[in-house]
Amino acid sequence: VDWDRIAFFLHRANSPKDEATKQVKGEGNTALEHLVVHWNVNSRPQGADVYWRVISQTPEVKNQNYKYLETTPYEGSETLNIKGLTYNNAGLVQVEIKCEKTGYYTQTKKYDLLSLVDENDVSYMFRLVKEEE
Repeated sequence: VDWDRIAFFLHRANSPKDEATKQVKGEGNTALEHLVVHWNVNSRPQGADVYWRVISQTPEVKNQNYKYLETTPYEGSETLNIKGLTYNNAGLVQVEIKCEKTGYYTQTKKYDLLSLVDENDVSYMFRLVKEEE
């Protein structure tokens, strides 16, 4: 067994900037996959459903449908496991957060993924507006 070769392939940098072209493949061997992003999404009134999706302008990263997170207030830590993502193409990818509650207009907020990688934080307050009857 060639342990040196295995160790070479298992090595990952501490920062996504250090492996700017290394693509996420879901194998857990990139710094991007181990980057923990803190999520803090709230709404007034509380109890709204929170969803997120990936919007991509690069062919390496596929657009995704909305995925349900939880109801507000939502706080959690998630890793970025977005296949095809690299630090270099993160500027062409966005994360959209959607907040909806019955009787209120749906609202969305888009985050540039490169800023998420650099800041490790998604924090937003949705002030929901009642639908007119």
